[in-house]
Amino acid sequence: MREDSHKKPSIPDSYRRPRGHHSRSRQKRKGAVPLAKAGRRGKKETRGLHPSGNEEVLVHRPEDLQQIEENQAARIASKVGGRKRERILRTAHQDDVHVLNGDRVQFENKGSSNQDNEVENE
Repeated sequence: MREDSHKKPSIPDSYRRPRGHHSRSRQKRKGAVPLAKAGRRGKKETRGLHPSGNEEVLVHRPEDLQQIEENQAARIASKVGGRKRERILRTAHQDDVHVLNGDRVQFENKGSSNQDNEVENE
């Protein structure tokens, strides 16, 4: 993580070695962003996984949920619109698939509408 990237939105998160004369990170002071070095990597078993321990699978449509296994979780793609997102969440709720970026509480509290009844009747 680049120094001060959490303070200023114009600075990207990509790592750059701190070279400033008074840089707290370069001087390895407490409270500063730690430097990247050997030994700062995660465990091999959990590397690349979501913090929940599940492998992320990108989902673009409700049919993609059928390929998700037990140790995987769905992440709805950013380009998916509201209507299709709602269908994906409804299908995931029926199939007991964990959706990482789906607001499941809002979906469950929404109640049934005419559109829900039409889908169930088909």
